[in-house]
Amino acid sequence: MKGAPPPRGNVPKTSLRWSLDSAARELAMSPNTLQKVLNQASVTPGEDGCFSTAQLLSGVYGRMYEEKLKVQQQLARRYELANKITEGEFLNRVELEKSLGQLAAEMVFIIETSDLNRQAQDDLRNALAGIPIEIAGVAKSQAKSLRRSKNGGKPEEDGDESLNRRKKRAPTALND
Repeated sequence: MKGAPPPRGNVPKTSLRWSLDSAARELAMSPNTLQKVLNQASVTPGEDGCFSTAQLLSGVYGRMYEEKLKVQQQLARRYELANKITEGEFLNRVELEKSLGQLAAEMVFIIETSDLNRQAQDDLRNALAGIPIEIAGVAKSQAKSLRRSKNGGKPEEDGDESLNRRKKRAPTALND
């Protein structure tokens, strides 16, 4: 009985080890570029100064997978924002504050020229002054909600919290 047939091809039975130059030539990139990619992936050569095939593949193509994943996440975020804008769920905070500020200034003028007593006027002005604080609170809760949904947690509805704060400090002098 004869022994096993000789292996076909030019690949030796022992694992291949690649120098930086030969790996760069095989992967069609410059040695400097390959070195940068391997450094970013924290791949270090063995004691012989060479890399295994597995090290090269994980260093080069594992990084590509991460980059593709990052691009997909950014595209998903862009589509999410576009959908919110289309559905009218997204407002420009700066423009909203500017518009509400103008409205509040007009309301303060009307309040000051009205026949309301001094306490009622002060209460209304204080309520109007709280609008930027309420907007900041809603923005903060939306940011928290977005972070939770990115991390896999269930986003919470925090919008009712600002409404409850507003009810607590509602002016009482208006009932006079």
